[in-house]
Amino acid sequence: WGWQRVGVRRSGPTVDEASLYFHIGQKKMYKVVRNHEGAKWLIYNGQRIMIKKDMFAMWLDEQAAI
Repeated sequence: WGWQRVGVRRSGPTVDEASLYFHIGQKKMYKVVRNHEGAKWLIYNGQRIMIKKDMFAMWLDEQAAI
């Protein structure tokens, strides 16, 4: 989806792009990010928040519900 069209040069998709990739609504994805500030799967680039896709996928697999 969005992050694939941009290419591999970036370190991870933005929160909006990750919500499309993981089929999680944008509001829910921003809520998850807010509740897990400082998580290892987050990258802060100024005000832009990016998701480490592989690490987030592993974290998501461990969750029963989000």
